[in-house]
Amino acid sequence: MPGAWIAAFALVADAQEITEARLLAPVTPTYPDAALVDRPSGSVVVHCTVDVEGVVVDAVVASGGPDVFFEAAIDAARALRFAAATRDGAPVESHVHVTFVFAPPPAPPDEADLEIVVIAPSAAELETHAVTTLGEAELARSSGQDLGQTLGNVPGVTAARGTSDATKPIIRGQVERRLLVLFDGVRHESQKWGLDHATEID
Repeated sequence: MPGAWIAAFALVADAQEITEARLLAPVTPTYPDAALVDRPSGSVVVHCTVDVEGVVVDAVVASGGPDVFFEAAIDAARALRFAAATRDGAPVESHVHVTFVFAPPPAPPDEADLEIVVIAPSAAELETHAVTTLGEAELARSSGQDLGQTLGNVPGVTAARGTSDATKPIIRGQVERRLLVLFDGVRHESQKWGLDHATEID
């Protein structure tokens, strides 16, 4: 009874429990360098053969384009991993179609539109030695004193006194010709001519 045998076979086939392969994680295809000149968009459908381990063992382009995207689409397809399809609970080889979409990356800015900004440290940030500044209030309190007396209370500075009442500063042991004194950018060198010659700054 051939008809009865065919019917029985169909019932057995219908009783099988089949699950399709399930993608575990998407893969973003790489936009090809060859497409960066014309910057086209497109999509490619890849026919994938998935083995019992969920690995893509074969990938061929089924449709789509342009063809500049074909190689990148196949590379992306081969990187996919699936939960393998099953038949009655046992993993089996299966076939799936995967679509990859390609869009050009943002265009780089025109060099003519770039603004070059150079940030340089201030003179204070470049200073490697200790700097002591006397403000307006400190100078007001020393009104009537010469430079040596005014600087006498600054750490590292002492006042040298000669035979006259004039004094000159000694900064960290340096005095007279070993000191450079500037006032509004003008050099003052009178202190170099001995202890009786003080700096001409009040």
